[in-house]
Amino acid sequence: MAQNTTQLQMYKNLRLRLTAWYLLLTGITSIFLIAVGTWLCHKSITDSLDKSLEELIASNLPQVEVIDDLPRFVFANEKVANDWAHQQSTLQLFTRDGKLIEEFGPPGKQQIALNKDYFEADVDGRHIRATSDPILSRGKIVGYLQAQIPTELRETATREFTIVMAALIPLLLIIIGASGYFFSMKASRPVENAFRLLRQFMADASHELRTPVHSIQLMAENVAAEADGNAQLIKDMEGITKSTDRMAKLIDDMMMLTKMELQQLPMQIAAVRIDQLVFDAVEEMKPAFGEKSIAVHIEELQPAIVEGDKHSLHRVVSNLLQNALRYTDAGGTVNIKMETNGGTTSITVSDTGIGISAENLAHVFERFYRVDKSRARAAGGSGLGLSIVKAICEHHKGTICVDSTEGKGSTFVVTLPVSSVAAHS
Repeated sequence: MAQNTTQLQMYKNLRLRLTAWYLLLTGITSIFLIAVGTWLCHKSITDSLDKSLEELIASNLPQVEVIDDLPRFVFANEKVANDWAHQQSTLQLFTRDGKLIEEFGPPGKQQIALNKDYFEADVDGRHIRATSDPILSRGKIVGYLQAQIPTELRETATREFTIVMAALIPLLLIIIGASGYFFSMKASRPVENAFRLLRQFMADASHELRTPVHSIQLMAENVAAEADGNAQLIKDMEGITKSTDRMAKLIDDMMMLTKMELQQLPMQIAAVRIDQLVFDAVEEMKPAFGEKSIAVHIEELQPAIVEGDKHSLHRVVSNLLQNALRYTDAGGTVNIKMETNGGTTSITVSDTGIGISAENLAHVFERFYRVDKSRARAAGGSGLGLSIVKAICEHHKGTICVDSTEGKGSTFVVTLPVSSVAAHS
């Protein structure tokens, strides 16, 4: 029942993650489209304003004549001035030196847009856009006719467009979120079915593989016991027994790793005195190191408490020590150190073994990967030890890294979050 609940939660989390990524992508796309849409709206209205400015200048340019090298409006009388006073646009005549000669309409910005350029400015609380055309007389510029138009409609239209589009985003995201979750259910269904099949395969494989291996092991032991002094037969049976032992361990490691990745491995989470656990693991391995004439030193064990599964954490340290034992020759040294800093504790296992080349370093945590295959097989390694260590560390929200130099040794560092710092005992 607990496993089914875990699986359902895992599937639900998968759907939620898919939906969240879908919403994030859609949200970013929507914001981008609104920004582009606002820019296009602003640009379109600005282009329309520029066209109106050009038309206003073109329609009034014939009404300008040059008298004594100064441009003048030919309709410059009181009636025309009164008519322009009620207009929103402004017409201006400038000398070629930039001095204002005449102005009709609301007060404008006394600044010339030279070279048929455009400028925008604030005048008496209004925002205007302006451009001008030169006035020519006998082939030379004698002044400028400039038109200024308020941009209030552009600002209002752009603002309303942005508000409407922004208001639609929440509704759009709700609809997309609901449809995204529905489609994520459909998309994840094959994955869920694959998990179920894999779980069934695990249960079947665990029984079907272990049973014949155990039977072979028992028969080999019985044959060896009844060999009546047949040295060759006893040797052969011992070889079979060792092979079945290694196969049984491989099966156990594969099942454990797969269960951890599927979050099906039952773990008893409790407060673990990690420094004591490291010390116990080293003490258990000391006879094996002694048989191989490898010196083992505990440099420092700073006390700390980790919330986790004691058996799994012991497996982490044990696998790292076994790895050091496997790849360190007689006369070598293995150093163990544990330091606690802030909210984490790090366990360091260093050896003076064969080391790992740069091209192999990136693969050491892969399944069945061995740096020295012949050495690993001879020592009974399955190639899953470091993969299991990595999986356990990740399950405990920790990390593992390695630094190595070929021919000089390797250093593995496990970092785990601590719940508190234990007192020295």
